[in-house]
Amino acid sequence: MHHARYSMAFIAVPFVTIQVLAFSSPPTQAETFTGVLTDVTLYRSSALVTRTITIPGADSDDTDGVADDPRRTREILIDGLPEQLLPPSLFAEGDDSIAIRAVRVIDEPIDGSVQADVRALDERIKQPQTQMKRLDHEAQLIQSHLSSLQQLTSFTHQSTTLDLSRGVLNADALRAMWELALEQREQLAERSLGIETERGSIEEQIAQRSRERSQLTAGTPRSRYRARVFVDMDAQRGGTLRLRYSVGGCRWSPQYAINGRSAQSAIELRYGAVIEQLSGESWDNVRLALSTASPSVSASGPMLTPLRIAAVAPDQAGEFELAEEMLMDEMSINSYGMGMDMEMSADATNRGALAMPSQRAQASAFKGMVQAIRGQQRTAETSAAGQGNAGQQQRDLTLNRLAGQMQELELRASAKATLGAHDSSTDEVASQTYLIAQPVSLPSRREQQLVEIVDATLAAEWFHTATPLLSSFAYREAEAINDLDMGLLSGPVSVYLDDRFVGTMNLPTIAAGQRLTIGLGADGQVRTRRELTSKEEMVQGGNRRLAFDYKLVINNFKTTPIQVRLLDRMPIPDQSQQTRVQRTIATPGLSDDPLYERMQMPHGILRWDLDIDAARHGSDAVDIQYSYSVEFDRNRVLSVPQNVDELFGAISYPSGIGGGGIGGGLGSGR
Repeated sequence: MHHARYSMAFIAVPFVTIQVLAFSSPPTQAETFTGVLTDVTLYRSSALVTRTITIPGADSDDTDGVADDPRRTREILIDGLPEQLLPPSLFAEGDDSIAIRAVRVIDEPIDGSVQADVRALDERIKQPQTQMKRLDHEAQLIQSHLSSLQQLTSFTHQSTTLDLSRGVLNADALRAMWELALEQREQLAERSLGIETERGSIEEQIAQRSRERSQLTAGTPRSRYRARVFVDMDAQRGGTLRLRYSVGGCRWSPQYAINGRSAQSAIELRYGAVIEQLSGESWDNVRLALSTASPSVSASGPMLTPLRIAAVAPDQAGEFELAEEMLMDEMSINSYGMGMDMEMSADATNRGALAMPSQRAQASAFKGMVQAIRGQQRTAETSAAGQGNAGQQQRDLTLNRLAGQMQELELRASAKATLGAHDSSTDEVASQTYLIAQPVSLPSRREQQLVEIVDATLAAEWFHTATPLLSSFAYREAEAINDLDMGLLSGPVSVYLDDRFVGTMNLPTIAAGQRLTIGLGADGQVRTRRELTSKEEMVQGGNRRLAFDYKLVINNFKTTPIQVRLLDRMPIPDQSQQTRVQRTIATPGLSDDPLYERMQMPHGILRWDLDIDAARHGSDAVDIQYSYSVEFDRNRVLSVPQNVDELFGAISYPSGIGGGGIGGGLGSGR
């Protein structure tokens, strides 16, 4: 049995001689086929299309004289390729009865019928345009006549005044003059109204014909593509030829709808793809796959190059300046408007030394820069530059240059700033491919089209999250495990609760098996508040000590018991050598969830996991108490520098630990 034969495309150039291998027999006259689209893999900004062509066996008369050698060369033309075809991507393969000898793309001018129709329509548009010019000219004449009438009226008024002073007024002549002026004004006004009416009608004609022209020329290719394939095949058996090519003008993005079912303790997840398909060909009943991979990614791993460093004078830093300036700019952004005064060191020659009131600000800047460089590396790794030997070398150079910037930051930043910056718990998910179960038809058109990827029900744990420091309402949340065999990409979500719309949010990237927390809106029947019950101040030696007692109150007006994750916070020292904070009591005890203890407790976040009975409100409300103390130099005062990393989530907390994190109750950790 023969194996399938493959051939990559030659670059499409009209009237270029094709280099063909030795044929078993001279090529016959070209046979034209269109084929059927069978498979489409849609990437985020392009698509890989498979077109299947069935080549019938030749008639017995055509095989006379070649009985000893039944294989012969046939020239196959595949017509109807789309205008968004990417010619270098053309690829042909045959079954075990076909050997591909050569492939090329032919770029041909389009048929002149469309241009003829456009020219005829342009002539139809010129007619009302000419009428419009005539009306404009007539309108100018009317304005000129009105101006002349105004001058005549002014002259008549002056003459009348002079005649009255002389006592020689001719009333009949004056009356005739005024009547003539009024008659002329009425006629001109009536004609002016007629011009405006005609103008509106003509403008509508021009607009209508212009729309017809736009529809006629919209999506019209300047040229059409055809594929010419030379095959060596059995003259009588026939065979199947598959043509694969990439097209532009198409993309997809994720879209979600989540409906929380309170009675079932579950969430219904509908995951769909919003597709833009302007490739120029209709995908009818194709097997569709949606992929997040890059079709141009290199199969070879990048090559690591050496990193050379040198100790030089500050004014000779040269190539090291870029990353340092980027780090300083990032720290300036983090400190701007947040009450943190950044000061350069007194030693002006030490360009890298910064005197800042917060080491966390520099750590945040460093972490942000590392994440930005990582993002650029991911882009470079999957870019089109990875195609070909030169492209792969360019990719490797880019990756190594970005890695050099990152290592330069590590060399220059302080030890504290680098701690925890390389966080491996990112929200990236490996390349995903979603196979649509049923055949899909997607015509080439400007309107967006929606395809459903999955409709599933996930078992969920329901609870309320209360943060009295931020809101007096508790928020419903549902926590589920993504037990699908696929990751979920980041995308917009429309959220419903028992078929009632509650809002929108953005779902972070969720890997298969990862936990996700969905916010389901505020619950007005669960209220909370925070009270400072006492504050004491004392001086111990050279230090001042402040002690605080707080009470958190939860009111459950519902007729059913609820689970509540109650959140509050206590301060953490910005500079531990100057300030010390200690929690002294928490009644009841804090949550023993391992993830919370690892991720949030060290940052001063307090969490209680509570079971609240029904109708616990008023004098029967649930009280939670805790205390802490702050000790610092008596000659100093406390301040609260707001850090951008904590305000906007650079310190990311996973979901399932209350509050849902950034994005209104959606989390991404596990």
